[in-house]
Parts: sequence; C-alpha cells; structure tokens
Amino acid sequence: MNISLDWISDYVDLSGIDVDKLSDRLTLSTAEVEGVRRVRRSIEGVIVGEVTAVERIDATHNFCNVNCGSKDYVTVCGAANVKVGLKAPFAPAGTVLANNQRIETTKKFGKTSEGILCSAAEIGLSSWHEIVFEVPRNISNGVAFLDLMSLTDVLIEIDNKSLTHRPDLWGHYGFAREFSVIFNRELKPLPQLDLDQFAKLPEYSLQNCDYDNCPVFGCIEFLTCGVIPSPIYMQRRLHALGLRTYNLLVDVTNYVNLEIGQPTHAYDADKLGGVKIATAGDHLKFTTLDNQTRNLLPEDLLIWGSRQSSGDYRPVGLAGIMGGAETEVTETTTKILLEAANFKAVRIRRTSGRLDLRTDAAQRYEKTQPPANIKVAAARILKLVSEAAAESESGLETGSNLKVLSKFTVDGDLRDKVREIIIPAGRFEQLSGIKIPQEQILNILQSLGFEAKFNLDGSLIAGAPPFRSEKDISIPEDIIEEVLRIYGYDNIPPVTPLLQLRPLFVEKRMKLEHKIQKLLTAGHGFLEVHNYVWFNDAWLKLIGFDAGKTLELRNPVSPETTKLRTTLIPNLLALIPKNRPFRDKFNLFEIGRVFYPENNNEKNNENNKNDKNNKDNNNNNDKSNDKGKGCIEESRLAGVSFRQSAAAGNSLEEFYLLIKSAVEDIFSVCGVSGVRFVESSSGVDVGASVGVGGGGGGGGDAGVSVGECGGFNVLPAWCSAGSWVKVMVGDVDAGSMGVLDKAMMSKISPEGGGVVWFELLLDKIGGVLFPNVKFVEPPRYPLSWQDFSLVWGIEDGFGSLENLLDLFNDPLIVKREFLVSYKGKGLEKDKASYSFRFWIGATDRTLSGEEIDKFHQRFLDFIKEKNISLRK
Repeated sequence: MNISLDWISDYVDLSGIDVDKLSDRLTLSTAEVEGVRRVRRSIEGVIVGEVTAVERIDATHNFCNVNCGSKDYVTVCGAANVKVGLKAPFAPAGTVLANNQRIETTKKFGKTSEGILCSAAEIGLSSWHEIVFEVPRNISNGVAFLDLMSLTDVLIEIDNKSLTHRPDLWGHYGFAREFSVIFNRELKPLPQLDLDQFAKLPEYSLQNCDYDNCPVFGCIEFLTCGVIPSPIYMQRRLHALGLRTYNLLVDVTNYVNLEIGQPTHAYDADKLGGVKIATAGDHLKFTTLDNQTRNLLPEDLLIWGSRQSSGDYRPVGLAGIMGGAETEVTETTTKILLEAANFKAVRIRRTSGRLDLRTDAAQRYEKTQPPANIKVAAARILKLVSEAAAESESGLETGSNLKVLSKFTVDGDLRDKVREIIIPAGRFEQLSGIKIPQEQILNILQSLGFEAKFNLDGSLIAGAPPFRSEKDISIPEDIIEEVLRIYGYDNIPPVTPLLQLRPLFVEKRMKLEHKIQKLLTAGHGFLEVHNYVWFNDAWLKLIGFDAGKTLELRNPVSPETTKLRTTLIPNLLALIPKNRPFRDKFNLFEIGRVFYPENNNEKNNENNKNDKNNKDNNNNNDKSNDKGKGCIEESRLAGVSFRQSAAAGNSLEEFYLLIKSAVEDIFSVCGVSGVRFVESSSGVDVGASVGVGGGGGGGGDAGVSVGECGGFNVLPAWCSAGSWVKVMVGDVDAGSMGVLDKAMMSKISPEGGGVVWFELLLDKIGGVLFPNVKFVEPPRYPLSWQDFSLVWGIEDGFGSLENLLDLFNDPLIVKREFLVSYKGKGLEKDKASYSFRFWIGATDRTLSGEEIDKFHQRFLDFIKEKNISLRK
C-alpha cells in the first residue's frame, strides 16, 4: 500500500523532516516501509484550456478550438470525452510532457495542431491515457497547472502484512495521526459535515436481516450536484495512488476509502425505494459494475433494493465488494443513496476470494473495520461533496444548501463508545522491563486518541477510541505495546534477565522414548510410523480380532472408525499389505497411546477374581461398563517386521531371533535387566518349529493363560497357540512378541512371507536415563577362541541350553557368543545344532597350546556330563 506525503500534509506538518528519517521512524514505531518513490509531474508550461468549438474530422478525430485565457489554440484530439465546454490541461507547442515527449506544431488531416489536450498519463499523473483529464469549471482559463498542484510528491510504500491488525492505518488520516505522535506535531481534525443537523428528516427505508455478517448498515439520501469533475487535489491524489478518476460522485467514495479506510458506495436513488441486507439464497447470479455476471453461493451477502414501482426486492450490490450495474451512478443521476456499512471480515474474504474479485473495499473489510467509521465516512463524503458543489459553476450554489433528503439511517450497533481496559499496577514494568514516567505514558496514549488516567493504586485505565479495531486493542498488553512502540523499542536498554539457576528438568519418559527411537532406527533399521488412535472395523473383521469393550468417538471420521484402539498391533499389521508391493522387507515401529474404559473388566481382572463367586456383582460391573465412567491411557511400543523370503524353517527362526535381539536391546538401552521371554501356552509350541523359546533364565512356562497376551480375555488373532512369548521383567508382564502363523499371514499377505511382531508396555518397563557404565579393561594379552556346535532338542528350548552353559564357569572364559543355529540334513527332526564361540585368555600371560587343549577337554567333559551332544 502507498501513502502520499502530499495528502498527509493536509493534516500534519512534516516540513523539515528528511524522507529517510520519516521512513525509518515509521518502520520502528508503526509499520514496515518497503520503499520510497518520488513522483515528478510533467506540468511545466501546461495551462488550463476550455474547448470552445469541435469539428468532426472522422470517426475518432476532432478539430478543436481551445481558449487558454489570453490566447486561443487549435488542436486535433481523438479523446472520447472531448466536447464543447470541457476544461482540460493544454500543452502548447514547445512543452515537454511525460516520457520527454516534446510538443511541436504539426499538420494533421490538413489542419494545423498547435498543441494537445492532455490525459493524466501525458502530464505524469498516472498511466491513464484513454481520455482527456477534466478540470473543474470554476478554474479560470489560462491558469498554469503549477498553480494548481505541486510539481512533486513522495509515495511511501508500506508492507501490507504489517497492517493486517491495524484497519485504521488503511487510510491516510491514520498515518497522519501516527506521524503527529512520532514527531510530536499537531494533528488537524478531519473535516466532516455534522449529520445531527439532519436528525429530524425521515428515515430511509432500511432492513438489516443478517446482523452476523453485517453488524451495522448506514445510509443517507441526497440530491446530486450534477456529474461534475472532481477537484484537482482529489484527482491528482487518486491518480498518484493508481486509481482512475471519473466524476465527483464516484471519485469521492474512492477518496474517502483511501483517506480513512472505510469503503462506501453510491447508488442511483431514483432506482431504489428501500434497502435490505440479506444472503443470496436462491438468487445465484449477479451482474457487478464491471458488467461481469458472478456465480454466487446461497450464503453470499447481497444488498437488495426495492423497485419504486412494484416494491419487490432485487440485488443491487455484492456486499463489501462491488456494486451492481443496474443502480450505477450515471450522467442522468439526480439523486444519490450513499451506503456506509460494516461487514464481517470472514464473509467478505470468502466471497471475494472465491470470485477472484479483490477490490480495494474488500481488502479493507477483510481487516475488520471498526463499525463507528461508517458515520465518519458519511459525514466526510457529504463535506467533500458540499465543498465541490459550492465551487462548481453548474452545481449547488453553496455548501450550506446541500439538499439532504433523509437522516443518516442506521440499522445495527455503531459501537462508538470508548472501551475501557485496565492495566494492573506494576504490570507495565513487568512486561516492558523499564519504568516510564506516568506523565509520558499519558501523553503518548492521549496523542494516539486514547483516554487515559492513573488510579491512586498505580493501575492505569485506558479508553480505546472507537476508530481502533477491537481485534487490535482488547487486552492490557495491547495498551503497553502502544506506549512502547512510540516510546521507541530502540530506547529500551538491553539487559540480561536475572534467572535463578536450578537443575535442568528432564522428562524421563520422553528421554527414554528418544533413546528407543534412536536405537531402533539407527541400530536395527526400523522406520517410525504414527497411526490414527482408532481402529478400523473392516480391518479388524478381516484379521478376526474382537476388540471387546472400547471407548467410542462421538464424531468419528467415518462409521467404521468409532473405536479407540486398545493395542497398537492391528494398525501396524494394516501397513504390511500397503507396503509389501514396494519392499521385500521392512521394519516398522510406533510409540503411542492405547485407551480403555476406566471400569473395563478387561483392565480389572484382579477385581473380578475377588468377586468371581458373586454373580450379581459381575452383572453390576457389566452395567457400569456401558456407562463409561472414564478413560485409562497407556503408553505402548509396538513393532512389526516383514520379510518376503521368511516363509518357514531356519530363515523364520533367524528372522525371529534378529527381532528378539532388537527387543533385548530396548531393555538394555533403558538400563533394565532380568528380561525373560516366557513361552506361550501348550499347543503346537513355536519353540519346536522356529525356536522362539524363552531365554535368559526363564525356560518354558506352560501355565501362561490366554488372557495374558496383551491383556485380552480373548486370545488376539496374532497370538495363535505356540507362536508367541511373554516378555517379563522380573515378575512384571512387560509385553509380548511372536510370529504370525500361516492362517494369519494368508489374510495379511496372501503372496507369502513372514512377520515378527512385538508390543511392550512402556509404563511398566521403567529404566534409568543414565545407567552406570562399568569400565572393562581391554585384554593385555591376546585371546584365543574355540567354536562348539551343540546338538539340542528343539522342544527343550534354546533358553534351557543357555542356562546349562552358564553353569560352565571355567576361569579362562572371557565371554561367550552365540553364532548360528542349524536344522535339517544330518540331524534328527526334533534336534537342532547351536554354535557358540568361547573366548579364553589370562590377565597375566598368553595362553599356551597345552592350556588351550586342556580347556577344550574340560568343556567336552562338561557337555558329556550334561548329556549335550557335540555335532560331528
């Protein structure tokens, strides 16, 4: 947006202040200045001329006689608006116009042309060149244009984004007020016509049917002063800001829009009998002033006018955006209805954006104009019209004779009262960090148009003026900001705040989750996902999972997504068919919340056990479940790993052990020890087929109930008998993991493959953020290693084998590593080979060959004693 310093000078004297200083101070105090442009008009040698005769040459050219006071000139002119009586700028031969165009005496159509009648573009006012610039008739012929307007102007370009919250700054008078406060210069009042003098006139027929979209609507009817040119000052300022000029009745509404930021509109009142404000409804077509037919929606807001003949209403304006062609002001207009209204910003923004009709009025309404401005705008327009009419030869004789036909009629709330805001004592210093004298605070606020006073207790009462939007000024912090921006943020000394040193608060759970995330992503090749917190009923039905009682959403995104999830596994399994066409293998994990009804029997098994002999009590619990008293949330970590080639046999076992190692590392990185993987209940034991028996000191546990797989009373579909294990930390059930059987895999991935899953209860894992690190000195002497492949019964479980090997406490053992397992050719069907590597050494010497051989023999004796066979 541009502001003209020529225009600003009407209200505040800025003489003696450098333009760069103006821009810098304005940027620091009010709004960001993006640039400064100096305008130079080409009016030297240009004089006022009156067309006294017109001779038609052809369809587009005329031979004109122009009187310039003491001398007459002849010229050829092709402008559409040239006519006898027209007054316009005339450039005699020898005049240099815009773009260095030098006027010469020429011969055209056999006639001598001694100069030209100038358009706005030719004298450097703007780019409009289609018609001749019209001069008011009260200006004498021959007057130099240098006497009518200044040769130069300065335009300051303001960043629109910095004005979004300041609708009062979308006009020149608002900036004049800012300049007056910033540079301590006097602000002149805005000239207005007193509308109260028309209070006894009849009201105009006005009906507001939509106070939500139109909080207040005002209008006033008056006789026109004829279609006359606008005053020179008005035309030059509109042209400087990029607007074309037409006539006084049109230009004055644009002028006031740019002056105070309040859009208005003039209707031909002879074509109206009354006005109504309502939405479009069934009327979905409307032709605007630009003769474009607009397609509307029922909720778009329209101005409706009644016909004087029939009284029926039809649209006459697209509210807040553009008027209609039917009631446009023309040369035959004799009576004006002036509209000044306030419209809801969101409504205007939606309509103008959808129609791609971004008018100046729409832009200002989008900034939430204060309602009180409508009366100011109407009073200002009537003042300008009366002054222009008094100066014209063809209009009304004096301003006092302006013929107004109705009172200023208002339907809605003007909200023209001062809004009080109280700033508690000490709040100003607390937020600003400085202490400004009370007198200076009052002076700043009062110069900005606020009412202000301090109470005895030190609190400040500030009254926000009606011209400041409620969106802009509504809380104490807004008042403090007003004072500080004028006081100068650069005048506030930078001081490092005093803060009390205290230990850094560490959110343990979040930090542990971060450690787990880094471990799984960087160490084990997992990708983190975030699923929705609800189940999909269609997917649950496909995999055969009954979620039981769940919390239900009141406003689900679809009818199939009403249940809040009670486990993370189903939604993770749903990602497998979506991703398997693109990858042969992938690992996914999620950390998220699951939800249970607070009185869910499934989460209160212990209470039910205590009351299992009381059938009535169980019935009461069932009834309470239906009421859903509250919600229990749990944090879970779950993962699924897919391999296309992991169909059966050794590959699936290795696949399972690979993911099992990742689960073990999760506990390790959290500093949790004593983790056991306890085998599932009886059936086709997964340890007999893929070797997922418990490890680390557990062994098998045939007493695990189906209710202990994820806390479900019904065994989930992914927990088929013998294909899953419990994850125990001491005696605490910390989760479960397993593999999908063939039946489940056929539903999820009919093309084949294998899936290993796990789900851990993060709230039960615990752990420490910074576990103690024990330093182990590297061996000073080289170690030796020996590998042994041991044959062991699959049904006995890998964990049992490890427990036996733990009993071999030879002093030379430094560490033991598991290498690989094997099943197949050369072994019985119920047997498997497990290979281990023993690292041996001494702290004071390098082992001799004899010592190594003796260790070998001691181990062979041990496994023989324990009935462990050595694979040959």
